[in-house]
Amino acid sequence: MQPSASVDFQAKTAAQLSVARILIADDNVDAADTLAMLLETSRYETRTAYNGEQAVELAQSFHPDLAILDINMPVMDGYEACRRLKSMDGPTPILVALTGRGQPADKALARAAGFDIHLLKPTDGGELCRLVDRALADR
Repeated sequence: MQPSASVDFQAKTAAQLSVARILIADDNVDAADTLAMLLETSRYETRTAYNGEQAVELAQSFHPDLAILDINMPVMDGYEACRRLKSMDGPTPILVALTGRGQPADKALARAAGFDIHLLKPTDGGELCRLVDRALADR
């Protein structure tokens, strides 16, 4: 094997090992699945939940680096899911609220629950990917 081929292989292996894990939770199945596919094209590893309780359960084994949570979900809303993710053992993921609620009081509730970022739906997919890239790079 040529030295440059070995270096390229090692670089690719290191890059693959450092793939960020993203948890997406939204009761709109199509929206959640579409967002997962979009982020996977950016080479992120994703898992999808369709309510807050599923998101918390999934996070216990998946250990996401970043979680994107809808606020209005059945079983457990995004605020409570955020609080529970923050209280879990281990590193806390970057927490992103992706919601249709954009009033100042809604943003204050998101901050109080522990969200790091508040985004309004609908959001541009490319902009969301750039935001995720920046948030993970700054971590």
